[in-house]
Amino acid sequence: MTDPMKYGKARGIMLLNKFLPDVTPIANMDIISSLEDWEALKEKYSGFAFQRVDWPIGTPKPKVVYGTNGKPDNIPHLIKRAKQDCPESVVLLMKTKKDSVYRYDYDGGFNVLFDPNKVVIIELVGKAFDGHELTYGLATHERYVIPWSETLFVTSKNIASYRKYIVAPEEYAKQREERIDYLINDCAYDSCIVNKRVPAAYQSLSGYLIDDLMDRIVFELYSKKDELKQLGLAKYCVQGNFVNGEVQPWEIFVPNRWAE
Repeated sequence: MTDPMKYGKARGIMLLNKFLPDVTPIANMDIISSLEDWEALKEKYSGFAFQRVDWPIGTPKPKVVYGTNGKPDNIPHLIKRAKQDCPESVVLLMKTKKDSVYRYDYDGGFNVLFDPNKVVIIELVGKAFDGHELTYGLATHERYVIPWSETLFVTSKNIASYRKYIVAPEEYAKQREERIDYLINDCAYDSCIVNKRVPAAYQSLSGYLIDDLMDRIVFELYSKKDELKQLGLAKYCVQGNFVNGEVQPWEIFVPNRWAE
């Protein structure tokens, strides 16, 4: 059996399941490294499933961006492409606790950096975007910087006072084109659907999504800083999306994922 703790994203998912068991969307995960592995699991993942390429912790950071669409016919191509770039790569297959949606129907994405006793930094992207843009530094639509001592008092009603950045209309227009291109050409979604789903102008996330993020992610991990530090995470991030009107974290980021 493949050890998930040897892989960056897989380890982040295992940490998520440990520290946020009530909010993790993942019901089960399999790791495959070959077409033979896929054939053995084909029936289990015959419908929609989340797919992510992963690498051993400490490998050089890949230059390739892998678009995934949740469709089973995408998996053989994903395995082949990943193996060409890095023979040690694997593909994570995941089923969620609830029915999910395609990436163009996401409510948005988030990345939260915890620097205990100093600051919490929240970065967001809006509707039809997701954590992909935040992870790769391709887009940020809003950024909030909150002093550690004030974190537990933040709500959707006062969070605007901590906002340090909001995307300008012209910058959003550029990012929208890049997002549409990614969804169509990398994720193989239908162009007509994608063009309709990605908003023409940026729309701030609703207050109830912000409150959900604070209540279920930020406050929870704020209170577990000592436990995370014992695992070597003096600083830590959690990344994810907003789906079907609620927060959906995908991993607690592993700082040493890539080689220096």
